[in-house]
Amino acid sequence: MTTRLSISSFKKYILFLALLALSLALFKFLETALLKRYDTRDSSQKITGYQFEDMYALEPDTIDMVIIGSSHATCSYDPGKIRETLGLNAFNLGTPLQQPDTGYYLYREMIQTQKPKYLMIDVYFKVLGSDYARNQVTAVLKEMRFGVNSLGMFLFNMDRPGKGSFLAGYVSPFGRVYDILMKAPDPAFARIFDRNPNYRGSGFYVTESVISKDNYFEENYPFSKDTYKSFSKRQVKYLEKLIREAKNHGTEVILVSAPMPKYITENLGYYETIHNNIREISDRNGVFYFDFNLDYYEGKIGLAAADFSDSGHLNKTGSEKFNDYYLKIFKEMGIV
Repeated sequence: MTTRLSISSFKKYILFLALLALSLALFKFLETALLKRYDTRDSSQKITGYQFEDMYALEPDTIDMVIIGSSHATCSYDPGKIRETLGLNAFNLGTPLQQPDTGYYLYREMIQTQKPKYLMIDVYFKVLGSDYARNQVTAVLKEMRFGVNSLGMFLFNMDRPGKGSFLAGYVSPFGRVYDILMKAPDPAFARIFDRNPNYRGSGFYVTESVISKDNYFEENYPFSKDTYKSFSKRQVKYLEKLIREAKNHGTEVILVSAPMPKYITENLGYYETIHNNIREISDRNGVFYFDFNLDYYEGKIGLAAADFSDSGHLNKTGSEKFNDYYLKIFKEMGIV
């Protein structure tokens, strides 16, 4: 009797698995069909999607310089200007709030087909403040091809709750289909194949919008008065790991910090400590570090409030001024 019950239970278990597999297949088919009509990604995720589309479409061994960093990198370093000034083919892989652990895997993804001579890492102090930030990892994993590199990023760049959330939301098609169906009635999510005109290609995104004078002097980044006095040991470890990885592949590394409105660092009251901490990392690893916030504060770049699109990012005019400035320095110093 016990044996019969065991066999019966086993058959039910197999039937359950078969029905689950069939359901997954049907929902995956439905998801694929819906995604041909609707794009439920937000504007930021779409930009990351464009970057990966362009990266995967690159011909092998055609990129001389890779730019890694947060959204400050995305809108500050123009591959077109780099090519025009230095004669280098560059690609910008800056993504929102990107931490060094994600930058490490992005560089590894790029060198699967490219052999860059230079890696420029924009160091933004905010992303060095915490050990894990699942949103910035998730945004990249959504667009990265599945492989050993993306699997490593999933395993080592997410804490346990982050892994669970990712698997629940982005591996199972059930949640994705539900999300698409909820957003489908909104015309804003109809799939449009024309790219956002502010995406300029080669991973570079910059807008022509100008921050209002009132907003320029508002503190829209609620930085803690002591959070960033010291950096996450884990993120510093990954930053140094990225530097070593690049050097091992014959890539020269340059650390940079893009200019931000003065009031952000002035409100912190200890930016000098932040600068010195980054400088210590660069000295310890034998790489150049250019903190262009200092040049901006001294009036060397010629930036004004009208050169920012919001409380942290350069707009098109500001980016043009900035690229003219730092690329001239690089050229004169013979860095690249």
